[in-house]
Amino acid sequence: MRLSFLSTLIGAALLATVTSASATTTVALDPDHTSVQFTVTHLLISRVSGSIPLATSRLVIDSHHTPLAAKATFNLRGITTEDARRDADLRGDKWFDVAEYPTMSFRSTTIVPGAGHTFTLRGLLTLHGTTAPIVLHGLYTGKARDPYGHVHLGYSASGQLNRTTWGIGHVPAALVSEKVDLTIQAEAIEK
Repeated sequence: MRLSFLSTLIGAALLATVTSASATTTVALDPDHTSVQFTVTHLLISRVSGSIPLATSRLVIDSHHTPLAAKATFNLRGITTEDARRDADLRGDKWFDVAEYPTMSFRSTTIVPGAGHTFTLRGLLTLHGTTAPIVLHGLYTGKARDPYGHVHLGYSASGQLNRTTWGIGHVPAALVSEKVDLTIQAEAIEK
């Protein structure tokens, strides 16, 4: 009888461990602490950076905070390079044409965990009316509790795209590089 009780207890503990390890949580990224930074080369000699703010998001994570699925929309009307004239030009029809295409969206197709807290994020980026694949290399940067008791989760990701794939900016690469470096800094709040 005692052996049967012990076996049942161990079985229940193992089942609870397996169940909790496979549990998922859906969180939203905090728009005040999440954005896409982009950098291009100007005139082959200098780097110019800007950012695009988050509009909406959904992130599904496992119990170790590794992303399992991601979806986000970014507000191109809020694009900024800290230069009002350049920002107006970027929002215009020569570049992003935000009157016609006000958002940029990303949807993951696969996320492959890597060593430590790294992961490879493959997905589809829709920008300027075109949807094309993109690969990002991500990192879960940790968690922290704020003074109000909320748990924040940190993520970063980086990758590159060729702006011509999405029909952005019909100017020579010697003026503005076709290669665009992307860096995403993101923070989610666990509920």
